[in-house]
Amino acid sequence: MAAATLGLRRGNDPCGPVAQFLEQAGVGLAGWVHTACLNRCRQRRRHRRQLADWANLLDHAALAQSSPGYAASRRRDVRRGQPALSPVEWVESEAAGSQLLHLQLGFPLNLYAPAEFVTLYWYCDYLLLARRGRWGSAPEEAVADVDRAACQAMVVLCQGVAAAAGACMRRPPSPFNTAEDVFEQRFGCMRSVARPEALTLGHYRASQAAVEAGAVSAAALLLGAATRFGALVGAAAGLLAGTAVDLAPAQERHLAGLRRIATQNGLAAQLLMKGTAGEAAPTLVPTWDFSVAREHSTCMFFPILGLKRAE
Repeated sequence: MAAATLGLRRGNDPCGPVAQFLEQAGVGLAGWVHTACLNRCRQRRRHRRQLADWANLLDHAALAQSSPGYAASRRRDVRRGQPALSPVEWVESEAAGSQLLHLQLGFPLNLYAPAEFVTLYWYCDYLLLARRGRWGSAPEEAVADVDRAACQAMVVLCQGVAAAAGACMRRPPSPFNTAEDVFEQRFGCMRSVARPEALTLGHYRASQAAVEAGAVSAAALLLGAATRFGALVGAAAGLLAGTAVDLAPAQERHLAGLRRIATQNGLAAQLLMKGTAGEAAPTLVPTWDFSVAREHSTCMFFPILGLKRAE
């Protein structure tokens, strides 16, 4: 399976670097299958531990790719008519997938506070970008692009909610943990593998400098979120109604759930934006509901923003 995915032949040397890499790649794929059979808590832990395995496999991939027999083992991917991924690119993509699932599985396990949502969706967006062009089929690529747009919309929405009703999105005081410590606790394991490059708190602060400095108003952020969710609804509806890609039933349910979540989040963003238009304090308290995501898909972790009147 690994040889077919990578477009490689084992070659004449059963002990050569290419053959050794393919053998280790098979072990990595078997680990994926084993992980999928576990409950979500153990899946999350397993994906984190597998990063060390992907780091080891990355060394095998680099050695195989630089070996003299690599060119002779290379073949064209007949299915797509394009060269298959190189070993290093494939390992990077699979490692990003493990990192992505490790982060996403924390949502249904209620491991994250709402104050962490911005950094989490920001990092998920980066990991989806790292896998762009490497999913292997047009439907998977199309769904991944929609998921990435959803991550970007969630980042803006969470920023807008934090600016409009900061109390519910503010991290509780932690006198013994700095911001660097908190970031390290969530994303420190990403450094276990060299590719994709692990992001730091400095990267996050640089990307959010304007928002952190207060240069963007809450109304502008919420309007941007509503606009992004509106575009997301159109993208999901277009894939569901079009014939450009042949979607599997699970992908159709995934997109249908994402369209429902995006529709409600867009309306909630507009409603909260109207509540912040005046000088009076907002009377709406935001809540986050993941039940719709769990109902439609096992690999979607986007909540619906609910608004309750403050008592």
